Amino acid sequence: MKLTKIALISIVALSASAAMAKTSYASNNDTQGQPYVGFELGMGGLDTPSIDSHTPAKSNGSVTAFQEDEIHQGFGYHVYGGYLFTINNRLSFGPEVGYAKPTDNTYTATFGALAAPISVIYSPSYIDILGSAKLKLNSHFSVIAKIGFASVTQKIDVAILGVSQGQETAPEMVLGAAYDVNSNISLTANVDKVFTDGMTKTDYLNPDEFASITTYNLGMTYAF
Repeated sequence: MKLTKIALISIVALSASAAMAKTSYASNNDTQGQPYVGFELGMGGLDTPSIDSHTPAKSNGSVTAFQEDEIHQGFGYHVYGGYLFTINNRLSFGPEVGYAKPTDNTYTATFGALAAPISVIYSPSYIDILGSAKLKLNSHFSVIAKIGFASVTQKIDVAILGVSQGQETAPEMVLGAAYDVNSNISLTANVDKVFTDGMTKTDYLNPDEFASITTYNLGMTYAF
Protein backbone atom coordinates (compact mmCIF):
# COMPACT_ATOMS: atom_id res chain seq x y z
CA MET A 1 0.00 0.00 0.00
CA LYS A 2 2.86 2.38 0.83
CA LEU A 3 4.44 1.73 -2.60
CA THR A 4 1.10 2.39 -4.29
CA LYS A 5 0.69 5.74 -2.52
CA ILE A 6 4.24 6.83 -3.37
CA ALA A 7 3.73 5.94 -7.03
CA LEU A 8 0.37 7.69 -7.31
CA ILE A 9 1.70 10.82 -5.59
CA SER A 10 4.71 10.81 -7.96
CA ILE A 11 2.46 10.46 -11.01
CA VAL A 12 0.17 13.29 -9.88
CA ALA A 13 3.13 15.54 -9.07
CA LEU A 14 4.86 14.87 -12.38
CA SER A 15 1.64 15.39 -14.36
CA ALA A 16 0.87 18.63 -12.52
CA SER A 17 4.41 19.95 -13.09
CA ALA A 18 4.24 19.01 -16.75
CA ALA A 19 0.86 20.69 -17.12
CA MET A 20 2.24 23.92 -15.62
CA ALA A 21 5.26 23.68 -17.92
CA LYS A 22 2.99 23.32 -20.91
CA THR A 23 0.92 26.34 -19.83
CA SER A 24 4.08 28.42 -19.54
CA TYR A 25 4.73 27.77 -23.24
CA ALA A 26 1.37 29.48 -24.04
CA SER A 27 2.25 30.83 -27.48
CA ASN A 28 3.67 27.61 -28.99
CA ASN A 29 2.81 24.70 -26.69
CA ASP A 30 1.97 22.41 -29.61
CA THR A 31 5.64 22.28 -30.54
CA GLN A 32 6.97 21.88 -27.01
CA GLY A 33 5.34 18.63 -25.93
CA GLN A 34 2.66 17.49 -23.53
CA PRO A 35 2.02 15.63 -20.27
CA TYR A 36 0.18 12.32 -20.26
CA VAL A 37 -1.16 9.59 -18.01
CA GLY A 38 -1.80 5.96 -18.89
CA PHE A 39 -3.23 2.64 -17.76
CA GLU A 40 -2.40 -0.89 -18.94
CA LEU A 41 -3.65 -4.42 -18.32
CA GLY A 42 -1.05 -7.15 -18.71
CA MET A 43 -0.64 -10.90 -18.95
CA GLY A 44 2.53 -12.66 -17.85
CA GLY A 45 4.37 -11.68 -14.70
CA LEU A 46 7.11 -13.29 -12.63
CA ASP A 47 9.32 -15.76 -14.49
CA THR A 48 9.42 -18.20 -11.59
CA PRO A 49 10.81 -21.67 -12.34
CA SER A 50 8.63 -24.65 -13.16
CA ILE A 51 9.33 -27.29 -10.54
CA ASP A 52 8.72 -30.90 -11.52
CA SER A 53 8.20 -33.95 -9.33
CA HIS A 54 11.86 -34.96 -9.70
CA THR A 55 13.11 -31.79 -8.00
CA PRO A 56 13.94 -32.27 -4.32
CA ALA A 57 12.81 -29.85 -1.64
CA LYS A 58 13.95 -29.41 1.93
CA SER A 59 11.34 -30.13 4.60
CA ASN A 60 12.37 -29.98 8.26
CA GLY A 61 16.00 -30.45 7.27
CA SER A 62 15.39 -33.57 5.16
CA VAL A 63 15.11 -33.87 1.39
CA THR A 64 11.81 -35.12 -0.01
CA ALA A 65 10.31 -35.17 -3.49
CA PHE A 66 7.13 -33.22 -4.22
CA GLN A 67 4.72 -32.45 -7.02
CA GLU A 68 3.42 -29.03 -7.93
CA ASP A 69 1.04 -27.09 -10.14
CA GLU A 70 1.81 -23.48 -11.10
CA ILE A 71 -1.05 -21.01 -11.66
CA HIS A 72 -0.88 -17.46 -13.07
CA GLN A 73 -3.89 -15.66 -11.64
CA GLY A 74 -5.35 -13.41 -14.34
CA PHE A 75 -4.34 -9.86 -15.24
CA GLY A 76 -1.88 -7.42 -13.75
CA TYR A 77 -1.92 -3.64 -14.20
CA HIS A 78 0.40 -0.66 -14.67
CA VAL A 79 -0.45 3.02 -14.08
CA TYR A 80 1.95 5.75 -15.14
CA GLY A 81 2.41 9.38 -16.06
CA GLY A 82 5.04 11.48 -17.81
CA TYR A 83 5.91 14.28 -20.16
CA LEU A 84 7.04 14.02 -23.78
CA PHE A 85 9.17 16.88 -25.11
CA THR A 86 8.91 17.35 -28.87
CA ILE A 87 12.32 16.93 -30.50
CA ASN A 88 11.01 17.33 -34.05
CA ASN A 89 7.77 16.60 -35.94
CA ARG A 90 8.31 12.83 -35.60
CA LEU A 91 10.31 12.23 -32.41
CA SER A 92 9.35 12.95 -28.78
CA PHE A 93 11.26 12.05 -25.61
CA GLY A 94 10.74 12.53 -21.88
CA PRO A 95 10.58 11.12 -18.33
CA GLU A 96 7.96 8.70 -17.03
CA VAL A 97 7.16 7.28 -13.59
CA GLY A 98 4.72 4.47 -12.78
CA TYR A 99 3.52 1.72 -10.50
CA ALA A 100 2.95 -1.88 -11.64
CA LYS A 101 1.27 -4.87 -10.01
CA PRO A 102 1.77 -7.96 -12.16
CA THR A 103 -0.36 -11.01 -11.48
CA ASP A 104 0.56 -13.39 -8.65
CA ASN A 105 2.00 -16.85 -9.24
CA THR A 106 0.62 -19.66 -7.08
CA TYR A 107 2.20 -23.06 -6.57
CA THR A 108 0.14 -25.85 -5.06
CA ALA A 109 2.66 -28.35 -3.75
CA THR A 110 2.33 -31.76 -2.11
CA PHE A 111 5.39 -32.63 -0.05
CA GLY A 112 6.20 -36.24 0.64
CA ALA A 113 6.18 -35.62 4.40
CA LEU A 114 2.81 -33.86 4.44
CA ALA A 115 -0.67 -35.29 3.96
CA ALA A 116 -2.33 -32.17 2.57
CA PRO A 117 -1.11 -29.84 -0.22
CA ILE A 118 0.18 -26.37 0.66
CA SER A 119 0.25 -23.15 -1.37
CA VAL A 120 3.23 -20.97 -2.23
CA ILE A 121 2.23 -17.51 -3.59
CA TYR A 122 4.63 -15.11 -5.31
CA SER A 123 3.37 -11.51 -5.30
CA PRO A 124 5.37 -8.86 -7.22
CA SER A 125 5.02 -5.07 -7.50
CA TYR A 126 7.35 -2.30 -8.61
CA ILE A 127 7.82 1.43 -9.05
CA ASP A 128 9.63 2.39 -12.25
CA ILE A 129 11.38 5.51 -13.55
CA LEU A 130 11.90 5.45 -17.30
CA GLY A 131 13.01 7.53 -20.23
CA SER A 132 10.35 7.23 -22.94
CA ALA A 133 10.77 7.85 -26.68
CA LYS A 134 7.94 7.99 -29.22
CA LEU A 135 8.62 7.90 -32.96
CA LYS A 136 5.67 8.75 -35.22
CA LEU A 137 5.45 6.64 -38.39
CA ASN A 138 2.44 8.52 -39.75
CA SER A 139 -0.53 10.53 -38.46
CA HIS A 140 -1.85 7.59 -36.42
CA PHE A 141 0.86 4.96 -35.78
CA SER A 142 3.96 5.28 -33.60
CA VAL A 143 6.61 3.01 -32.10
CA ILE A 144 7.55 3.44 -28.44
CA ALA A 145 10.69 2.51 -26.53
CA LYS A 146 11.31 3.02 -22.82
CA ILE A 147 14.35 2.25 -20.67
CA GLY A 148 15.15 2.82 -17.01
CA PHE A 149 14.98 1.14 -13.62
CA ALA A 150 12.37 -0.59 -11.48
CA SER A 151 12.34 -0.94 -7.70
CA VAL A 152 10.86 -4.41 -7.27
CA THR A 153 9.16 -5.78 -4.16
CA GLN A 154 8.69 -9.56 -4.16
CA LYS A 155 6.63 -11.31 -1.50
CA ILE A 156 6.66 -15.08 -1.00
CA ASP A 157 3.76 -16.44 1.06
CA VAL A 158 4.24 -20.06 2.13
CA ALA A 159 1.13 -21.43 3.82
CA ILE A 160 3.01 -23.16 6.66
CA LEU A 161 5.79 -20.56 7.09
CA GLY A 162 4.21 -17.14 6.49
CA VAL A 163 5.29 -14.21 4.31
CA SER A 164 8.86 -13.24 3.45
CA GLN A 165 9.74 -10.17 1.41
CA GLY A 166 12.69 -8.81 -0.52
CA GLN A 167 13.42 -5.69 -2.56
CA GLU A 168 15.75 -5.12 -5.52
CA THR A 169 16.41 -2.45 -8.14
CA ALA A 170 16.80 -3.78 -11.68
CA PRO A 171 16.98 -2.45 -15.27
CA GLU A 172 13.71 -2.29 -17.21
CA MET A 173 12.96 -2.07 -20.94
CA VAL A 174 9.67 -1.57 -22.81
CA LEU A 175 9.09 -1.95 -26.56
CA GLY A 176 5.72 -1.31 -28.14
CA ALA A 177 3.45 0.59 -30.50
CA ALA A 178 0.69 3.18 -30.24
CA TYR A 179 -2.33 4.11 -32.31
CA ASP A 180 -3.32 7.76 -31.91
CA VAL A 181 -7.12 7.93 -31.98
CA ASN A 182 -6.92 11.74 -31.79
CA SER A 183 -4.59 14.38 -30.33
CA ASN A 184 -5.43 13.25 -26.77
CA ILE A 185 -6.15 9.51 -26.77
CA SER A 186 -3.76 6.71 -27.82
CA LEU A 187 -4.18 2.94 -27.68
CA THR A 188 -1.00 1.07 -26.77
CA ALA A 189 0.49 -2.43 -26.91
CA ASN A 190 3.91 -3.39 -25.55
CA VAL A 191 6.23 -5.95 -24.03
CA ASP A 192 7.72 -4.95 -20.66
CA LYS A 193 10.76 -6.71 -19.15
CA VAL A 194 12.40 -6.17 -15.74
CA PHE A 195 15.88 -7.74 -15.81
CA THR A 196 16.62 -9.18 -12.36
CA ASP A 197 19.27 -11.89 -11.95
CA GLY A 198 16.50 -14.50 -12.17
CA MET A 199 15.34 -17.27 -9.89
CA THR A 200 16.59 -20.86 -10.03
CA LYS A 201 14.83 -24.07 -9.00
CA THR A 202 17.11 -24.49 -5.99
CA ASP A 203 16.38 -20.98 -4.63
CA TYR A 204 12.69 -20.61 -5.39
CA LEU A 205 11.78 -20.12 -1.69
CA ASN A 206 14.56 -17.59 -1.05
CA PRO A 207 13.13 -14.02 -0.81
CA ASP A 208 16.53 -12.62 -1.83
CA GLU A 209 16.38 -14.43 -5.18
CA PHE A 210 14.30 -12.32 -7.59
CA ALA A 211 12.49 -13.68 -10.61
CA SER A 212 12.58 -11.52 -13.72
CA ILE A 213 9.24 -10.00 -14.77
CA THR A 214 7.83 -10.17 -18.32
CA THR A 215 4.41 -8.73 -19.17
CA TYR A 216 2.45 -8.30 -22.39
CA ASN A 217 0.26 -5.21 -22.09
CA LEU A 218 -2.67 -3.46 -23.74
CA GLY A 219 -3.67 -0.01 -22.58
CA MET A 220 -4.52 3.61 -23.21
CA THR A 221 -2.84 6.97 -22.65
CA TYR A 222 -4.41 10.38 -22.35
CA ALA A 223 -2.34 13.45 -23.28
CA PHE A 224 -3.41 16.82 -21.85
